[in-house]
Amino acid sequence: MHMTFVDVKDVALSHVKCMELDMDNQLRFLPSKGERFISCGDETISIRQVCEIIKKEFPERNFLKKLPTLSLEGALGSLLVKGIALFQPKGIRQGINSNLGKPSYYSNKKIKRELGLTEFIGNNVMIRETVEHLLRINIVKD
Repeated sequence: MHMTFVDVKDVALSHVKCMELDMDNQLRFLPSKGERFISCGDETISIRQVCEIIKKEFPERNFLKKLPTLSLEGALGSLLVKGIALFQPKGIRQGINSNLGKPSYYSNKKIKRELGLTEFIGNNVMIRETVEHLLRINIVKD
């Protein structure tokens, strides 16, 4: 399964930029006006890649033993996920089945262009900071 992540700091900055442009330039970036932005990172990564980043950033940590080692990519993984999807509500089940095995790609070109954002926080930094925070507040125990 592939997905695109975005750091909460980038989301917050995007909101601030919308408000600043609204005040300075009389632009109206309101949902009621039909203006939409996709706030996402620059690359799509798999769960396996997320686990690899965590292992690289936190070698020799006890919690690494709890990371998934079974890959759900390929035919067996698709079959397993489809089986799990049967127990999900209809909308979620349809979303899983229609996107299974297909990497999702989203473009952040518009938000960069319209709001003047140059780049989003990279996956390595975002994942490392997230794990550090989860360790600090004892959600993840080492």
